[in-house]
Amino acid sequence: MLIDELVSRGVMYYLARVLLAVGFGVAVSTVLLILDRLTHQQNAPPGAQRVLVLGTILVVVALILLWVRGRVQQAIDRKFFREKYRLHTAMERINQAVVRVGDPQSLADRMLGSCHDVFQVRSAAIYLIDEAPQHFRLMAVRGTPDHELPLRVELEPESIEQLQTHSHILGPRQGGSQSESGIAWPLMQDLSAELLYGLELDGRIGVLVALGSKPDETIYSAEDLTFLGALGQITSVALHSVRVHRDVTRLNDELQDKVETIAEQERRIAVMQARLSEGGTTTPMSSEQPHAERAFHREPIIGSSPALKNVLQTVQKVAGSEASVLIHGPSGTGKELLAQAIHDNSPRRDGPLVRVHSAALSPSLLESELFGHVKGAFTGAHRDRVGRFEMANGGTLFLDE
Repeated sequence: MLIDELVSRGVMYYLARVLLAVGFGVAVSTVLLILDRLTHQQNAPPGAQRVLVLGTILVVVALILLWVRGRVQQAIDRKFFREKYRLHTAMERINQAVVRVGDPQSLADRMLGSCHDVFQVRSAAIYLIDEAPQHFRLMAVRGTPDHELPLRVELEPESIEQLQTHSHILGPRQGGSQSESGIAWPLMQDLSAELLYGLELDGRIGVLVALGSKPDETIYSAEDLTFLGALGQITSVALHSVRVHRDVTRLNDELQDKVETIAEQERRIAVMQARLSEGGTTTPMSSEQPHAERAFHREPIIGSSPALKNVLQTVQKVAGSEASVLIHGPSGTGKELLAQAIHDNSPRRDGPLVRVHSAALSPSLLESELFGHVKGAFTGAHRDRVGRFEMANGGTLFLDE
């Protein structure tokens, strides 16, 4: 039956092409005849002017006839190959979806819209495989309200095997045998489907396409199944690409989280190592407690470079002595922190640490600030003042700058 239909369509298409060619030839002959008569008129323009006018008319008429011929040829092609043009439009739509769409829901909508346009079906639905095997969830629907279709369906193993073998199951009204559609027929009735088409995804039936009846209750032909197979292959590849992209994105996020976790752990390990290094460095106590050991305090100072370790070893040595210490270095290098470390690790740690910023004092006030004065010692000395040396008695005096 399909062969007879194709032969009949081919003959009709051939006859239409012949008639179009004959009509085009007649039109060209008529134009040439008219131009010939114009050239033999007594009042025709002379010489070159006549040739120019006739040539212009001939070119314009030829362009018009070619345009008309192309439009008629396109109309004939659309008439005899209507499904071909629908499939071409559907393929373009799916190809655009593959490039732009990044989620299965939108891709299913586009694929279902293409099926609806190509086959002109009354209803169509697409189900995507769920986490549970043999279970599918509704992704998109056309021509039927969503609430009239089940949100989840389950396929029998026999139906899945049939789809894996033949890719489709036809209903009884579509010429399907009892052995093919018997088990799946109750499900097809629930879906108002005349055709079930299965698309493979990752080696198993991952997409279920349910198509209703065609206009005038015509059956699905082998050509229709070929069209559906082409759409299905593109959709399967697109869905697989979307799934792979999501998996890669998820793995990349997990890897990034692990990298950040490792970096945080390394930072914590470095801090713990620094603290252990601090706890393992001891300084001898005063002569009154020769055998006791006390941990070296360096809380404000963080670091473990060799240069800093050498400085801290020097601090540890001088902290237990009564010697005056000169700390030198550029501004901002932490001289005050070293003074604090010397004081905290010295026998004077229970006394005060008095800081004096010498550069901020004028020469006239420096003596009074350091050594103090009594009331009336000079103009403006309205009361006794204790000097910084006296304030630092029993502790440490830090003269900055």
